[in-house]
Amino acid sequence: MAKKKAKKRGRPTKYCKDFVEQVFKLALLGHTEAKIADFYSINQSTLTRWKKRYKSFRASLNAGREPADAEVAASLYQRACGYSHPEDKIFCSDGEVTIVPTIKHYPPDTAAAFIWLKNRAGWKDKSEVEQIHHIVAEKVPFKDVVIRVEERKADGDGIPTD
Repeated sequence: MAKKKAKKRGRPTKYCKDFVEQVFKLALLGHTEAKIADFYSINQSTLTRWKKRYKSFRASLNAGREPADAEVAASLYQRACGYSHPEDKIFCSDGEVTIVPTIKHYPPDTAAAFIWLKNRAGWKDKSEVEQIHHIVAEKVPFKDVVIRVEERKADGDGIPTD
């Protein structure tokens, strides 16, 4: 007997090949995965499955993210270091309009610098210190433990007495 083809289970996928171009544009506009999933009226878990199953979809999503992320990184860097740009000041005096070209300066922003260093240089919000304790346990008969406790009580070595 010939084997029967297994029927596919579950709901048919909403995915179609047109999504490859769409997801590139959505990522290029800076949409998050949550917004992209909402755009397609799917759960984020479905979007994750699509990324795993359809290589062209995943590649398109990542390709759209790169320019958007690069532009944000450049802006953050500029903000962290401070920057200047030309700006026109417009004045009106006695009905006469005067345009004066100036240079607008923005000082470095410490919050932007921190974010930049945190993401690019591996800085952390808090330092973590690893503590290593070596505990050596020895087998001591109970009567010896009682004797040691009594000796400490007598010496006043920090064992509380009632």
